[in-house]
Amino acid sequence: MKLIDILLKELPRRGGWPEDSEEMCQSGQDSEIYTGSEILRDFYAGVEAEDCGISNGITKEEYESALAALKLVQWNGQGLPPVGTIVQGLPLDAASFERPFMFIISCIHNGVFIGEAMAGGKVYGELSRWEISPVPSKEEISREEALFDINKLIGDIEKYPTWRHAVAGIYDAIAAGDIRGLRAE
Repeated sequence: MKLIDILLKELPRRGGWPEDSEEMCQSGQDSEIYTGSEILRDFYAGVEAEDCGISNGITKEEYESALAALKLVQWNGQGLPPVGTIVQGLPLDAASFERPFMFIISCIHNGVFIGEAMAGGKVYGELSRWEISPVPSKEEISREEALFDINKLIGDIEKYPTWRHAVAGIYDAIAAGDIRGLRAE
């Protein structure tokens, strides 16, 4: 995997290209990612790029061009997702997963798919045993996260003697910042 591939995989989950940065590179000694002379402290991709080294930086323009090309492979959820598509999926029998995770489809053949998880590692399985859908927009993701957090609170509703207390509990969670995407004004 080249540095551009690592950045395409990791940066969208981290809010995109860092502001005030024109180039990024990876150290050949410790695999840390740099923007100029600054180390991205919260960025550890867990993999060393094939083209690793300070001299082979990726510019913002190169990243944005590669990202735009990647986004050309789109899928509307009908039929099979094209190879190269970023999708979200969840095994139908996976009680241990709370929500779908994102991966790139690498191969589909005879009802079986192979993909590369955005968080690292391989994903594979029979299409009939997975719920796979297009990746939602940022707004849809924010809404789903808020609904997930509210649903967790409602799951604990038996500890509230009345609905008024339940609603107050939800409001308090919003005010405390415990529900992503929502804040009390």
